[in-house]
Amino acid sequence: MAPSDAAEVAVLADAVHHLPYLIQHWDTCDEELLRGMLHDYDNRFPSGHSLVAAYERAEAAAG
Repeated sequence: MAPSDAAEVAVLADAVHHLPYLIQHWDTCDEELLRGMLHDYDNRFPSGHSLVAAYERAEAAAG
């Protein structure tokens, strides 16, 4: 694995590792902070998959 790939994996893990907890405690979720973490990943790795777009698709599907 190239160092740049390892860096991307580390930032991705940092952006999403709280998701299981937040799903279980959604009523106390700071959605602005969550979106900010996802947006930070998207900004740092713009050629990858957009986490904000994935979140918005999941949010729309959930109603």
